[in-house]
Amino acid sequence: MNGILRALFIAAAASLLAATYTAKSAAQQPGFVTSSPVIKPAEHASRNILLDLSSVKAGQGVIRIHQSDAIRSLVKVRKSSDSGLLDAGALYTTMPGYKVQVYSGNDRESRGIANSRSAQVKKLYPDLESVILYSAPFWKVQVGNFVTREEAQEVLDRIKKSFPAFGKQSFIVRSTIKVPI
Repeated sequence: MNGILRALFIAAAASLLAATYTAKSAAQQPGFVTSSPVIKPAEHASRNILLDLSSVKAGQGVIRIHQSDAIRSLVKVRKSSDSGLLDAGALYTTMPGYKVQVYSGNDRESRGIANSRSAQVKKLYPDLESVILYSAPFWKVQVGNFVTREEAQEVLDRIKKSFPAFGKQSFIVRSTIKVPI
């Protein structure tokens, strides 16, 4: 029982440190669309808060981080197959948010259509993450990682203007999103 409580305490402390580490809100983190009229590309986001905290700096104290594998698994490493928004070694965490779904289908051509739509969106908006999901029998394409519904709505409007054929199949969905650390 003490091990579980200790792991929860460490997780809470890491979350608090992560929240106070930067003054930017999650919506202002790299890879996210802000309220500006232009979709901006991700900034360099290879920062790792745990490495920053444990590094030795002249004139400052030393922080040692002891964490279990369970805590380490809460902060996931992006693989190169993920979106190119961050470096392959960059860290992210997940949280509830919004994505724009641009396709959902369950017929024989659905896989090809999903790949095509994903490629079309990536070509026009390379800074938006595009994910193809398969949940039998449906193929879906979802784009973006948005903390607020307003950000998702702004991108949805742009996508509908850019791709009128997507029409009624494009809408906002609640999803688990990736937030760079």
